[in-house]
Amino acid sequence: MNKPPTDLKLLKTIYKNYYDEFIKYEKDKSSRASWNYIPIDINLLANELKTDPDLLFGRLYYYLDKKYKYKQDDGSSVYLFTKKVGEDCNAINFTMLVGVLADLQQSHFRFLLPMILSTIAITTSIISLVS
Repeated sequence: MNKPPTDLKLLKTIYKNYYDEFIKYEKDKSSRASWNYIPIDINLLANELKTDPDLLFGRLYYYLDKKYKYKQDDGSSVYLFTKKVGEDCNAINFTMLVGVLADLQQSHFRFLLPMILSTIAITTSIISLVS
């Protein structure tokens, strides 16, 4: 059984696979129903991430969307992931995804840097004790 992908890995994979699609809208407005919502292929992503498509959908729809959606001043909601936008199904708010991804990468770096520095410090201490 494979481990489920982290939020960081999942969103990075979506970004990598759909960035060109996001840019394409500038040239061809008929490519999708909305500028910032891009339909994604859950099965393709699940295959790439070696996970079950239903689990991936659930992760996006029930967990990540609930975590990151918000209400605007006029009362309308902005979703990270939605089942339908116009004729497009399973759409990700790409502009929001970029912000969430940047925040997750920054948090990951804030966690990783102290770990690396601690490992270097411990290694240096062990080497100085041995010599």
